[in-house]
Amino acid sequence: MNRIVPMVFAAFIAGCATHDGSSGGNSELEIISQAYREHAGPSRSRVVFPQVESWRSLAYGDIVVRTRADDYYLLTLEPACANDLRFSSSVRLAIAQQTRNTLSRFDTIRAGDSSCRIQTIREIDPRAVLEALEARDIREPFIRAGQIP
Repeated sequence: MNRIVPMVFAAFIAGCATHDGSSGGNSELEIISQAYREHAGPSRSRVVFPQVESWRSLAYGDIVVRTRADDYYLLTLEPACANDLRFSSSVRLAIAQQTRNTLSRFDTIRAGDSSCRIQTIREIDPRAVLEALEARDIREPFIRAGQIP
């Protein structure tokens, strides 16, 4: 009996550690990431923008950047960089650009000690992302809802 109680307690703790409270076994970050992917346009080789204002790390080695003009772009990076970006939220994101105010697949993202090549650039429909997440009762503060045309 004394051995059963610790095993049951260990199994309970392990179950709590892996349960994220969402339906379907996906974490909220994975659901948010999927919404961005579903509402991203076709891949582009480059985009022109005034300035990157902010960024948000997602699951799957993706990040979203918001430009000063309130355009949103989903950047898929090399898979090896996914873990480094997850822990780099307090580190300033640096984009090594070949051409000023142009983001291309030849550019790299630097966070901490990692430098990651951009694999794809896709423009986001922010209104569609917000609607998809609201339907699942998830709030996404990164998108400035009041600025969407």
